[in-house]
Amino acid sequence: MIAALRHNFGYKLLAIVFACFLHFYTAGLINAHPPHVLILPLTVRNLPPTLILEEKSVPSVTLTLDGPPEEIAHLTDATVTASVDLSHAKAGQTFPLPVHLSGMPAAVTVETEPGPITLTLQPRRRRQMPISAEDIGITPPNFAFALPSVSPREAVITGTQAAVMAVARLVAQADPDQAAGAVNDDFTIIALDGSGVPVGDVTVTPPTTHIRMELVRTLARKTLVVSPNVVGSPPAPFRFGSITVSPSTVIAEGHPEDLAAAGALGTVPIDLSAATADIVRRVEPVTPRGLSLSPRGPITVTVHILAPPPVLPVKPVLDNPATPQ
Repeated sequence: MIAALRHNFGYKLLAIVFACFLHFYTAGLINAHPPHVLILPLTVRNLPPTLILEEKSVPSVTLTLDGPPEEIAHLTDATVTASVDLSHAKAGQTFPLPVHLSGMPAAVTVETEPGPITLTLQPRRRRQMPISAEDIGITPPNFAFALPSVSPREAVITGTQAAVMAVARLVAQADPDQAAGAVNDDFTIIALDGSGVPVGDVTVTPPTTHIRMELVRTLARKTLVVSPNVVGSPPAPFRFGSITVSPSTVIAEGHPEDLAAAGALGTVPIDLSAATADIVRRVEPVTPRGLSLSPRGPITVTVHILAPPPVLPVKPVLDNPATPQ
């Protein structure tokens, strides 16, 4: 039997070695775990208040993890954070900053991509601007808003130099579906550029303002013809002729229903009972109730008095003398 075992012993030994190699190689493949990759957002800490971080310069951080599977299995972006410290940063591009990882077990090794982080920082600018009320409310028919009360009347915008200078005005705008009526509410302040497009890269402080606007009835206008109130008649044989009025028309302003009831504009009475020559009077108009007139003040009325025609003398008619015989 020993002779049988010695027969081709070298080949048999080689076969045993090869079988063991295959066993351990296969076991290694089965038990091997590929590296675990975790992508994290980068958290910026201790940013100086005088600086603004350019968001597009902030990368995501890719972590390649290696270690015990049971340690790696529970690592997520909720348990691990990647951050950089900007305590000593200045405007411009920062020097490469190391990435700090928290929540990483000591048994896990990490490769970080990118390694040191370079960020872009800009100086923070501020500007104080007035707030205007635009499209705040909806008015019912025949009504308008009185001048708005805005509190606070100004707000401060902060951002980069380019963003702050792009703001043309600050407006407080209401919901377009707001019901008609008086306004007494807080409204969000929106920064707009010269084309009326919101500027999104600025911060407005405070973010809202309180606006109060009362409703008032709208006024309409109507042209009224001046009709002077002339009473009495000149003594005989005088009589009045034409009448001149200056101004001949005025503009009346008031509520539509009051204007509808207004006709010609009268004046205080002008008595002609003793007039024997042209008279000129400055008299006040009789303003209809609820209306105001433009121009204001007295109206000049000129009444032309016609005198009787002159009486021509009558020349006596003499009889013709007798013809001599």
